[in-house]
Amino acid sequence: SALSLTAISQGDRIIVDPSVRLAIELLPNESDRDLVLEETPDVTFADIGGLDSEIGRIRDAVQLPFQHRALFERYDLKPPKGVLLYGPPGNGKTMIAKAVANALCEGGCDMDGDGSINGREQQVKGVFLSVKGPELLNKYVGESERLIRLIFQRARERAAEGKLVVVFIDEMDSLLRTRGSGVSSDVETTIVPQFLSELDGVESLDNVMVIGASNRVDMIDPAVLRPGRLDVKIRIDRPSGEAAASIVRHYLTDDLPLEQGLDADALSRVLVRDIYTRSERRHLADVRDERGTWNALFLADVVSGASLKNIVDRAKTHAVKASIASGKDVALDATLLGRAVEDEFAETRDSLLDADPVQWARVNGFDAGLVTAIRAVGR
Repeated sequence: SALSLTAISQGDRIIVDPSVRLAIELLPNESDRDLVLEETPDVTFADIGGLDSEIGRIRDAVQLPFQHRALFERYDLKPPKGVLLYGPPGNGKTMIAKAVANALCEGGCDMDGDGSINGREQQVKGVFLSVKGPELLNKYVGESERLIRLIFQRARERAAEGKLVVVFIDEMDSLLRTRGSGVSSDVETTIVPQFLSELDGVESLDNVMVIGASNRVDMIDPAVLRPGRLDVKIRIDRPSGEAAASIVRHYLTDDLPLEQGLDADALSRVLVRDIYTRSERRHLADVRDERGTWNALFLADVVSGASLKNIVDRAKTHAVKASIASGKDVALDATLLGRAVEDEFAETRDSLLDADPVQWARVNGFDAGLVTAIRAVGR
């Protein structure tokens, strides 16, 4: 039976009959508050290891305009309205975005453009509004666009309260695919224009910054990336050996029970050397590229900041279990760390061999054509 007019009001979501003349069912409201996480992050740049150069670029693009508004105006320099962080997964893109929100007024900000920083302005903290791209994709026509409008409406509300706002959209490639690509049933033909309209609409707001994160920048509609929108693009790549040591030191510290005669620096070097060796011991599989050439793939080729933390956590878990069994603290040593690396290696190898090659390459941030087939070592 049809709904009565008194049961519905403007803005309600309803299901209609095929003739689009009768409202059949009233759908529950889906608030953006259920999809958007709002917080004032406690993550700082000091918590992020191995990305000094990238963090420097972020500070220049994001912090300087807030801290030195008058100087930007003096030199007729317009701050960027959006930043895209891209690269393989698990390497700190979300942590960087949170650290940006935390540090926007680090040391104070020139909020009114008069060149001065007062006590009130030093207390301004950034608000972090975050959402994952796939969560905004809705099967109901027009719903995704409505949610995008609501997110930016909340950003404008927080900005009107005098707060600095970072709108963070994770997995941006899933939401803002190139129009006409035929992916996601062409929903991008309406979602992309809505996002661009909202992004252009916050251009006049001095205290709103949009940060996107993506593993697949090649799939994002070019209009999103043009100058004046997400025009600052920073690649967050897999850590080098030196960067890996810096990351490991955040999780392997001298206050932990360590093997006598070794400090955290020494153990970190041992761990990183094991992870980054290009020997058969860390040979995951062979991969074929689009030219038909087979190449060796090592653990070092797929390591990320997240996997480094996972390896240290594995070693700590082994130490905890050994401590329970022995009744006393068991020190972290090279043996436990090596066992953790072996566990990570085996798990990564097994998941790799079970994966679809092309899909695995996309998810892990490899360029198109580098991985078209995967085979076990020795085959």
